[in-house]
Amino acid sequence: MRVLGEHAPQDSAVMREIIYSHTGRLSVLAGMLATAFVAEEIEVVVSNSESAPLATHVAYYLSNTFGRTISYFTVQRDVHGDFSFSPYSRSKVAGRPLLVIDDISVAENQTQRIVAAANTYGRVVGVGTLITHHGTTDYGGAPRIVSLSQSS
Repeated sequence: MRVLGEHAPQDSAVMREIIYSHTGRLSVLAGMLATAFVAEEIEVVVSNSESAPLATHVAYYLSNTFGRTISYFTVQRDVHGDFSFSPYSRSKVAGRPLLVIDDISVAENQTQRIVAAANTYGRVVGVGTLITHHGTTDYGGAPRIVSLSQSS
């Protein structure tokens, strides 16, 4: 599904600035991602800090859809580029079904590392992205992947 168009800028920082400067559009896109996962059992949405605005909107939409609170937590990147949760977040995601949100997936190994960190403590049931630049279909074994736009 090409929601964002074929001529998206290749610079992810520019893309984030474009997307996040239009809060109404961001909300619509978050709603589209949330709708794609309503059939899944989700209790927590997780993302890296760059994707936090989108991920919190997705959690909000899912909370309204399910009629219960869907929590949101951020994974933090260490000096080696790996991701992990804070001790507090670990206790809140432990054993729970998780939805990973990565707004612009330009490096598949980054998204895979986020999924790996999430699977260390919880159970990833899906990955949602706005844009996938590399066309991967494998995010560390996530059972469901939804990307609103793909580019090469």
